[in-house]
Amino acid sequence: MDGDRFHDLWGRLGGGSEADRIFQALSERYDEPHRYYHTADHIVYCLSSYDRATGTMGQNDVVEMALWFHDAILEIGSAENEQLSADWFVELAGSYLPRELVTEVSQAILATRYREVTREVDAQFVMDVDLSGFGQPWKAFFADTCLLRQEASHLDDARFRAGQELFLERLLSWPGVFHTQYFQDQYETNAQENIHQLLEKLKQPDLWV
Repeated sequence: MDGDRFHDLWGRLGGGSEADRIFQALSERYDEPHRYYHTADHIVYCLSSYDRATGTMGQNDVVEMALWFHDAILEIGSAENEQLSADWFVELAGSYLPRELVTEVSQAILATRYREVTREVDAQFVMDVDLSGFGQPWKAFFADTCLLRQEASHLDDARFRAGQELFLERLLSWPGVFHTQYFQDQYETNAQENIHQLLEKLKQPDLWV
C-alpha cells in the first residue's frame, strides 16, 4: 500500500503527522497471517478501481478513506467485521479529523455489509468499488473466491457454500449488482455472468479438495 498516498489523503481531510502511525497500524492489520483475500492487495485493487472511476465520477475523499479502512478488522467467524472496522476508524480518526467527516466515512464503511440497496451517494461509490472484482474475467474472479475459501477455513464446505449462495442470491435480487451508472457500464454484464457461473460451480462436490 502507498504510504505517501495515505498521508496526502489524511492531510487533505485535516489530519497531521499522526498519519504515519495510523498508516503503520493499518498496514499491520492487512498483513495479518489469517488473511488471504482481505489483504493489502485487495486495498490496492480497490484504490485502482476507484482511480479509474474518478475520471467519470470525480474524486471523493470520504469514499477513498472508507476504502482504506473498510476491511481493517477481520475476525474469523465474526459477522460484525464491518462494524468493527468502522469503530476502529472512529477510534483512530476521532481525535484528528472533523467529526462530521468521521461519521460520513464510518457510514460508508458500514455500507459494505451489503444488507440493502442504498441511495447514499458515498455508500454507492464504496460498494461499487468493493464489488468491482465481480466484473473481472472468470479466472480472476474465481481465484478471489478460492482466497475467500482459504480465509474461511473454520467453515466446512457446506457452510461456506451456503454463505456464498446467500450473498450471491442477495446481489441477484437487487436491480443490479452495481448502483452507479459508471460501474454498471463497466462491470455489470461480467458480474452477472460470474455470479451465475459461481452458483453453478458451488453445486459441484469436492470443489475445494
